[in-house]
Amino acid sequence: MIKIVRQGNGYRIERHRENKKTEIYNRDGRWSTNYNVALYISLEEEALRQADRLKRAEVGND
Repeated sequence: MIKIVRQGNGYRIERHRENKKTEIYNRDGRWSTNYNVALYISLEEEALRQADRLKRAEVGND
């Protein structure tokens, strides 16, 4: 499950999977468990648009 999470003045995108750690979408365009490289997006609309794109890509890979 992909969702956006409020973080300070912006948002980050997280992916929750069964029996695995929470992964964060990072600046390199990959999923990581390291919060230090998380991609922070200032606008909620942009974060939602990015999360929707990632959801579609994830469904396409299954």
